[in-house]
Amino acid sequence: MVTKTEGLILKKIEYQESSLILKIFTKDFGIISVIAKGAKSAKKSAYGILRPLNFIEFQFYHQNNKTLFLLKDYQLKFAPDTKNFGIYKTSLAYFIVEVISHSTSEELEPEPEKYEFVMSIFEYLKQHDVYSNFYLCFLIQYVRFLGFEISSQLFSNQEIISIIERLLIPDSMYQKIEILPGQRKSIYQSLIHFYQFHIPNFKEIQTIQTLEMIF
Repeated sequence: MVTKTEGLILKKIEYQESSLILKIFTKDFGIISVIAKGAKSAKKSAYGILRPLNFIEFQFYHQNNKTLFLLKDYQLKFAPDTKNFGIYKTSLAYFIVEVISHSTSEELEPEPEKYEFVMSIFEYLKQHDVYSNFYLCFLIQYVRFLGFEISSQLFSNQEIISIIERLLIPDSMYQKIEILPGQRKSIYQSLIHFYQFHIPNFKEIQTIQTLEMIF
């Protein structure tokens, strides 16, 4: 059955001589894996469209009891580039993609609210400047779509608790909050430990190293 949806490309793997396997976070099915046959052909512009961070609208052949689906058709919905993102926002985008990949299973379950939240983040990145607290706020705000809740009571240092209480405010990621590098690192490590406690096999986020260098 041909099914239509939209999604954010999380990962691209080259497969055989001319094909790609894509991991896509979709609005209607959560994370799915699709194979794009012939996508590496020189006659197609797939390499510019089928890449991580891009949002696409696409059709695929949906079959029950399958874990890899065949991509039928696709078109670009939104593509971050150097003009509307740049190195800072692109690094944040890769961080967000990595967190989604580690916290969402391929169970074909619709997660429209989580998807709309992620989409709104990318739309914001496209149009506005961001602050050094953005990725911490994302981790805090994102957990509500995983069924958990972060509380300032998880922290013991009073200065950190004060910062966390400000970061818990829904629109805090869009406001500049002064956080020292050492405080950011401490808060991040505590948040990751929280994720690892609640999500089985949650991996370390590799892109944090880039963010720490930038911010």
